[in-house]
Amino acid sequence: MSVLSTVWSFRTLRPKDLVRLHRWLNQPHVALWWGGAIEASAVEVKYRLRIAQPAAVTPYLALGDDRPLGYLQINRQDLPAGFGPEAVGLDAFLGDAETLGQGLGSGMIRAFVRDVVFADPGVALCVVDPDPANLRAVAGFTRAGFRSVPEQRLMVISREA
Repeated sequence: MSVLSTVWSFRTLRPKDLVRLHRWLNQPHVALWWGGAIEASAVEVKYRLRIAQPAAVTPYLALGDDRPLGYLQINRQDLPAGFGPEAVGLDAFLGDAETLGQGLGSGMIRAFVRDVVFADPGVALCVVDPDPANLRAVAGFTRAGFRSVPEQRLMVISREA
């Protein structure tokens, strides 16, 4: 899969995706930053609710050349102080370890922000809060166009970027 020629598409998560999501959440490179190992039943409960009621947190599956490669979620609640309704939060990861280190993460994020986040005319700002020790995530968001806001330990990208 060539990073430059990868065609990205996104769809909301479906119940049939939960087995794959459970596997991904338990991959070492994901579990390290997403709260550790998680049981299949906990994934079922948490993500079925997000699928059924996506107003607060909307989960997405990222497809690279029609192959499931990653997970993203838009968060409309629990944003840091000072961000209004024109801002949304974003969390993302690539699911399988063999997809790491190829630039796919930044390409996925860049396409998602362009095609999904800013497709909503009410959204002008996207906020992420990767752990500063997660150098891979920080680098990926930076390559995708996010800029650091060090005093808040955040990264942001605006519609104008």
